Amino acid sequence: MLERLHVLGERYVRKHLEPLGRDQRANDEHAQLLESWLARDAGTVRDRMYAHIEQTVLDLRREFETVERVGVVASA
Repeated sequence: MLERLHVLGERYVRKHLEPLGRDQRANDEHAQLLESWLARDAGTVRDRMYAHIEQTVLDLRREFETVERVGVVASA
């Protein structure tokens, strides 16, 4: 089941990391999460995790909206 979830999620990870600089931001956010985790600061881990997920979802929505707009314009 985990392997299937990984396969299904891979396309979104790739799409999310396409724009220049996005991979560095993701690495920075993950490093901050790890730092908070190692410090056993549950509140900060929670806040950073929610912020990271929320920003990722917003990024993906923007990416897919752009693809839709370009696709619609290109086919018109």
